[in-house]
Amino acid sequence: MKLVKIEDGKREVDNFYLSSNFIDFVGDAVVQKDITNKTISLIYDNKIERKFDYQDFVILVKRQNWDTYVDGEYVKFYVGTDTNEEYGIRDDIQGEATYLKILRNEGYIQAYKSNDEQNWTNVGGMNVTATINKQGFKKKGSKPFTLENYSVYKNAFITILNFPENTVVELCDVSGNKIKERLFDADLQCQIFLDGIIKGILVFKNPLGQEIYRTNPLDFQYGDVYILSIYNLEIVYKGIVVNESPNPAILDSLFEKVTIKNVGVDTYQNLVVSTVDSTDDTIQLSLDGTTYTDTVTITELAPNAEVEVYIQIYRGLSNHNFAVRNFQLNIS
Repeated sequence: MKLVKIEDGKREVDNFYLSSNFIDFVGDAVVQKDITNKTISLIYDNKIERKFDYQDFVILVKRQNWDTYVDGEYVKFYVGTDTNEEYGIRDDIQGEATYLKILRNEGYIQAYKSNDEQNWTNVGGMNVTATINKQGFKKKGSKPFTLENYSVYKNAFITILNFPENTVVELCDVSGNKIKERLFDADLQCQIFLDGIIKGILVFKNPLGQEIYRTNPLDFQYGDVYILSIYNLEIVYKGIVVNESPNPAILDSLFEKVTIKNVGVDTYQNLVVSTVDSTDDTIQLSLDGTTYTDTVTITELAPNAEVEVYIQIYRGLSNHNFAVRNFQLNIS
């Protein structure tokens, strides 16, 4: 029995503004990219704004503080709607923060500030029924606005699958101190709202309070999905165990391969490998790199043995995400 991460929480590759072409967000603004330090700066009073069609999300940014403001100066981090409304965070003479976060869940937008990425202050929120279609930054002041990091996640939860109804799960810090407790529902799943990205452990207990499983320390980030697997396997891509790493490598192309390794003591037979994708991409698999099908079957996988699985992706017309990564690899 092993808890395995089957879906990474990030919606796209980090740092869209640094990685994308200027035409995707600049408009008539003047910006400066610093590839060495991995920052992008808005030089003059204006805005940078991107197309943003996600309706549930967490956007986490790190900015360089101005430290001092004069009256009327500000930096604004926002999402916009198809009705031209803007919702977000404004730093000004009243105060600023290094880390800023906007999340939306089931129509409700919430904004947070932090100076250490651990302790967050809720700066307000509201229900927004309009469609989100843009995201951007504005500034007014003598200093440039410099963005150091920008990440977009699918939601503010970690999701855990495949435990019986009424199983108790406790999210604890690495010292075992309980942070939150949740119950599994009739669909054999539960969600835990993350206040921030943390390293911690999960403790599972039956309805009588008896511990049945405890994980090793894991790095939990927004949007990750975990499942209790009866198989003790590792999925390796470019030397990284992607079902455990908090920052798995991004698939570099539309033709890739991963390695499935048996790290347990049992021999597994007839393992069926498939994918689940939320877009209109077509994803097929192969064991020989020649014949591709929707699923492949590994007839036998002995302890310490490994098998390479080739992945071929045909991008759908509606998938505008600039990362090739948004699917689950399932093994049954």
